[in-house]
Amino acid sequence: MTTQLTSASSSQINRIFTKQIGKNGHDEYGWSEYTKERIVQFNYQLVRTSKEYEIIHLADILYNIIKDLQDGLENGKLLPDEFQEQIVMLYKLVGYTRDIIDGKGEYMLAYMQILVWYGFYPRLAEFLLKSFVILPQSQQHPYGSWKDMKYFCNYCKEQTNDVHHPLIQYVIELANSQLAKDVKNEKITLVAKWVPREKQTKFSWLFKKMAHSYFKEYLTTCINDDASQQKRAKNKCEMEYRKLISSLNKRLDTTQIKQCDNKWSQIEPSNITSYTLFKQRKAFLNMPNEKSESKINSNSKIMRKTTKDRLYCRDNMIKYIESFDSDMKKTPHIQLNEYVKSAIKIINCHESTKQAECNLLNTLWKQNGNQNIPLRPMVAMVDTSLSMLTNDALYFALGLGIRVAEKNTYFGKQIMTFGKTSRWHNLEHCDDFISAVKEITRPNDKDNASKNPMYLDEYSNLYDGIDKLLETIVEIKMPEKQVAEMNIIIFSNMKFIKEQNQTQDFITVYEVIKRKYENAGQKAINKAYTLPHIVFWNLESTHGFPCLSIHPNVTMISGNNPKLLNLFQDKCVTYCSETYHPNITPFTKMKEFLKNTRYKCLEEEIVKMLFTS
Repeated sequence: MTTQLTSASSSQINRIFTKQIGKNGHDEYGWSEYTKERIVQFNYQLVRTSKEYEIIHLADILYNIIKDLQDGLENGKLLPDEFQEQIVMLYKLVGYTRDIIDGKGEYMLAYMQILVWYGFYPRLAEFLLKSFVILPQSQQHPYGSWKDMKYFCNYCKEQTNDVHHPLIQYVIELANSQLAKDVKNEKITLVAKWVPREKQTKFSWLFKKMAHSYFKEYLTTCINDDASQQKRAKNKCEMEYRKLISSLNKRLDTTQIKQCDNKWSQIEPSNITSYTLFKQRKAFLNMPNEKSESKINSNSKIMRKTTKDRLYCRDNMIKYIESFDSDMKKTPHIQLNEYVKSAIKIINCHESTKQAECNLLNTLWKQNGNQNIPLRPMVAMVDTSLSMLTNDALYFALGLGIRVAEKNTYFGKQIMTFGKTSRWHNLEHCDDFISAVKEITRPNDKDNASKNPMYLDEYSNLYDGIDKLLETIVEIKMPEKQVAEMNIIIFSNMKFIKEQNQTQDFITVYEVIKRKYENAGQKAINKAYTLPHIVFWNLESTHGFPCLSIHPNVTMISGNNPKLLNLFQDKCVTYCSETYHPNITPFTKMKEFLKNTRYKCLEEEIVKMLFTS
């Protein structure tokens, strides 16, 4: 089938696709006027950021996409089938953005999208919110958790300046309805754990609204013009709500309750969530926290508490860690940057007393890897330039690169890092995660180690890494089939420097790599090599793009969840038959991951509301 893009003339392409110069001088594409292209671009830029203006910019992009889709359908520029395909993809993208299981696991970017959708389709926005905590298929894990409810309400209040916003009221009714069910049910949810508390400055306003809504009969029975009676009624609502939450939390028997009651010895390690275990590992192991560590010398005590309760908890935890390998029940939902940063702190500490913490970190990393399956033949290239420190992109990239090396058996356990120059890192001798991080972060120049312990360069020269890879390929005259099977996955913020020998006025990184492979093939086998599958994995929200949604045999993806690597799983096929496939494009790959059955309920809901008469 011939699409509008593939049949477009050169002048149309120039109009639809903006060409621009990237931050460090390389050529790239800008935001497109074409909605289909913009949807792929929007997803590519849905990357965690601490800058509010970037989220606002993405909200504007989404608003304009939905508006242009509606206008395109109305004025006939879009066929009904095209409108449905694109609007459904956009809607499912919200679930994918928040999904902590198979998606990006991003909450703020998902909240932003829900608020934009509310401006067009309020009921669809409500359904998205509900899917964060309850999916129609009750056996499936929702996209998020009950924690989302209070954080979304706070985001909504900040963005709209309206504490009575309909979506806030919807959340209150949803959460209170579940609380009422939990009071009656034997098996209860975690909603009580995440209900806002009165003493939390950030959420106290929401606590009061939820309490007044849950016990609204107290307010309806008092005299409206009697201020003192109104105040007493509200106080009673809040008091009863506190009691309700407290009783449900006691039934939950959470780790935090035992900690507050100084019953550490009664904490069952296997019942601790992986996230709590990771974040509070020093407390469970009775080790000094980071602030205390800086104050104690080598002759000081290495424990924070000497009570029997805390010592018993420590012993239980050490025994649990030692038996961890036979108790791989949980998949830790811990961010990769946290693993890497924790490993670097341990490496820099040089203390043998941290062995228990090392064992815990290595085991949790191993557990986390259980969610990944064997990958296709793949070379991981990790950007280690200074700009990657923004939003922890560097630490996410290192974690993802190590995971690729572990799950790829075709080319050995190795990764390449690139900054001003590139380096190969052989991880075959690394028996655990911490040793792998130590190998990768080891500086080339020992004299420069104290000034720049991570050996980060000022700029990102991807082409040096590509050249180094191709030098080896040419030297051994690698067969065309084997080259084509070598998938390349680039973890970066895409702020590359310009190719030094560039002679063409405009040539993007995708096209530069393509030409380098063609030239290398002529040198090695007297025939141009076919470009292998390239994965541009974006780790920072910007305004540029390395390729187009129609470029063949390339994927544009973003996010920090290692589960996304499963999109490139080894299906035990003969790769030569599908290595170069013109139908595999950034757009088709996006459609593929949105076909995940976890997002089927979203497709059914939007089709029912917009397309079923």
